[in-house]
Amino acid sequence: TGCQNCPQDHWSPADNKLSSCNPCPVGKVVAAGSGTQESDCDWNPCAAGQYLDQSTGCQNCPQDHWSPADNKLSSCNPCPVGKVVAAGSGTLESDCDWNPCAAGKYLDQSTGCQNCPQDHWSPADNEFSSCNACPVGKVNACPFGKEVAAGSGTQESDCDWKHTLQCTKDEMIVTLASAGKYQHKNFKDTNQAKCKFASSATVIKTALNECGTTVEHEGDNIVYKNEISFSNDDLSSTIRRSTMALPIECTYDRTGLILQTAWSVLGELVVDSFTGTGTLVFEFKGYTGDDFTAPVSFPQQISRGELIYLEVVVDSTDPGMTLGLQSLTARNTKNADSNGISYDIVKDGCKVDSTFSYSAVNPADLKKKRFSFESFELVGMAVGATIYMEAVVEVCSGNSANSCMQQTLCNNGKGKRSVDEGTESHHYLVNQGPWILADPNQKNGAAETRGNMLVLAVPLLAAVTLAGN
Repeated sequence: TGCQNCPQDHWSPADNKLSSCNPCPVGKVVAAGSGTQESDCDWNPCAAGQYLDQSTGCQNCPQDHWSPADNKLSSCNPCPVGKVVAAGSGTLESDCDWNPCAAGKYLDQSTGCQNCPQDHWSPADNEFSSCNACPVGKVNACPFGKEVAAGSGTQESDCDWKHTLQCTKDEMIVTLASAGKYQHKNFKDTNQAKCKFASSATVIKTALNECGTTVEHEGDNIVYKNEISFSNDDLSSTIRRSTMALPIECTYDRTGLILQTAWSVLGELVVDSFTGTGTLVFEFKGYTGDDFTAPVSFPQQISRGELIYLEVVVDSTDPGMTLGLQSLTARNTKNADSNGISYDIVKDGCKVDSTFSYSAVNPADLKKKRFSFESFELVGMAVGATIYMEAVVEVCSGNSANSCMQQTLCNNGKGKRSVDEGTESHHYLVNQGPWILADPNQKNGAAETRGNMLVLAVPLLAAVTLAGN
């Protein structure tokens, strides 16, 4: 048949008398009958995402580059600035995408990562075109909630309330950023008028033991919690619409722990109130005279037979609370349950020691008891031994306020009333001491030595623990 075209992917030079043609190098192609020399053999066009290397053939486009199908070029197209694509994965320019955004930013498909707007936040690696809004409640398009500076919100906790909270010794005071357009603002307890506020109010406050405030212990802190509710519904309605809640917390250091439920707040010792909605603050002080104006500077030596003037006070915002002295006992141990020497001065609300007497409180204050008695030594105690004074006090409130009157306590024997009987009272153990039984030959300044002496070595404030009902 004579000369025939070389098959596809083969070539031959002129004057070929051989019965075959030469194959193209592996990976190269040429049309049948078109290969007249080896250089006529060419690489196949590359697939999308590849470029043509004349030595090795098609190779993947490098990272952040792309190429279309049938690419015969020795290079790929770069992605637009700021966009990325994995090596060999860019087949179209649209395959190039923006890098995930840093925390506090969102992805704009035209311009890349942008700061979240004010009062919005986003986590790291954000690929969304928006940020998360800070918690907020809206009524009539009036924003009322939390805020964060533009670009500073990297997590929801970065959003902070626009309002301010002031924690004082007696109150929690919230100052709202604006009055808003809510018709009703109230604390948890809506049964008291003082716990509800007008729509125009911007200062919302409550005493620590009022309006449904609860108390929790968290490590070394005591935390008072309540919340302010905002609504546009009648408070008597069982249905709530357009409602939001603003939680508030006041945290106080719980330092100077002495006994189980005692801690200091602003220099005072406190315990949970018996209502569970606040605190009772107890102070147990010594004075130098019967006018109760000059506090004792501790430690102080007290001669045997010299009068000791003491005052126990309950500091509470409850105007109807009364304080009664259930018992007063001298012990040589701090723990009343341990074996030791003790001496009753007041028992079951009635005085036992003949030298004990109450002092008048002017002006009258039912939350305060003042009394005195002659100092003494406990039989069998040696020099250097310790003496603690323990006062069990009862606090009463509401309809049971009269139950803490001293005469009532004494007439009732032990004077303990059960909560089940409708009273609102609890007993608290207030410790003061120790006194140190000193050498009878020692003197303290101008103090006269008359027999054994007691050295008072306690702070002004007393340790307080719940003694039980």
